[in-house]
Amino acid sequence: MEIVIMVQKIISIAALRVGLFCVVALSSSVFAGTYPERPIEIICPYPAGTSSDVTTRELATHMAAILKQSVVVINKPGAGGLIATVDAARAKPDGYTLFAAANGTQYINPIIYKKVNYDPFKDFTPISRYVSYPNVLVVNANQPIKNLADLVALAKSRTGNKSLSFGTGGNGTTSHIAGAQFQKMIGADLLNVPYQGTISAVREVVAGRVDMVWGNLNITMPFIQSGKLRPLAISSARRHPLLPDTPTFKEVGYPEAEMNVWSGLVAPAGTPPEIIKKLNRVIVEAVKNPSLVKNYETSGAQPESDASPEAFAEFLKEETDRWSPVIRSLGIVLN
Repeated sequence: MEIVIMVQKIISIAALRVGLFCVVALSSSVFAGTYPERPIEIICPYPAGTSSDVTTRELATHMAAILKQSVVVINKPGAGGLIATVDAARAKPDGYTLFAAANGTQYINPIIYKKVNYDPFKDFTPISRYVSYPNVLVVNANQPIKNLADLVALAKSRTGNKSLSFGTGGNGTTSHIAGAQFQKMIGADLLNVPYQGTISAVREVVAGRVDMVWGNLNITMPFIQSGKLRPLAISSARRHPLLPDTPTFKEVGYPEAEMNVWSGLVAPAGTPPEIIKKLNRVIVEAVKNPSLVKNYETSGAQPESDASPEAFAEFLKEETDRWSPVIRSLGIVLN
C-alpha cells in the first residue's frame, strides 16, 4: 500500500513538473509572438554622430519597420562606454532594453579597467552583429606627412613634451588601442588625447590641434573627400573600394595593426530565448534591406549579421581570445 501511494506521489510530482514546463514554454512562445507591444530602447554607449550612433540609428529605423513598433536609440556616453554598459546589464531582461555592444565594451574595457562592474559574457545574451568598419589612420592634410614612413620618422624624432599626439574616442575605444599598439610597434613616444567620441577627435585633427587619429572610415571619409584629412593606412585586410590608393597596415609593414571594428546588439542576461531568436531574425532581415546596405556602404561601413545568436556568441569568444593578450601587452591600466 505504501509503495502504491509513493508511486502515485512520484507520478503526480512528475506530471506537475511537466505541466509547469509546458506552461512556461507556452508563455514564452506566446510572449515572443506578441512582442513587442511597446517601444524598444537601444542603449548606445557613444555620443551622437559617432559611427556606433549613426549605424545603430539606421538599423533601428529598419527594425521598427519590420516589427511595426518604435525602436529608439538612447545615447549614454562616458567612461569609454562603461556607464552605458553597466546600465544595460542591469536593465530588466524583457526584450525592451537592448545594447549596442562593440569591441570596447565587450573585451577592451574589461581588461584595461581595474573594475567594470559587469561581465561581458555572464551579464549579456548575444543577438547579432549588424555592422563593421575599418579604422583609418589620418593626419591633417596641411602637414608635410605624405605617408606612414614619414609619420614614423617624425614620431621617432620627437620626445617628451614635443611628442606627437593622437586623438581617441575615449579610453578603451578601438582608436585608443590602435594608437597605443602603434606606439609600441614603432618604439616612439606618442601622447594620447581622449575625447568623448571619435568624431570629436577627428575634428581636432582637422583643426590642427592634434596630430593624428585612428578614425572609423565612415566618420573620416567626408573629411578625406573634402581634402582636410590625409589617409596614411587602413586597418582592413584589403584596400577599401572608397580608398583604393590607401595601403593597408600590412602592406606597409605592420600586419599586427589589422583591426575590424564592429557593433552588435546584445540583451540583458535572462531575456527570453524566443525574443532573442526573433530579434536575431529581424536584424538579419534588416541588414539585407537595399536602403540600409546603400547607406552603410557609401559611408564606408559594411552590413553584418550572424545566422544565429549562438554564432554571434562564438564570434565574441574568438575576438576576445585573439585580442586579450594583445591588449594586456600594452600595459594600459585605468581606474
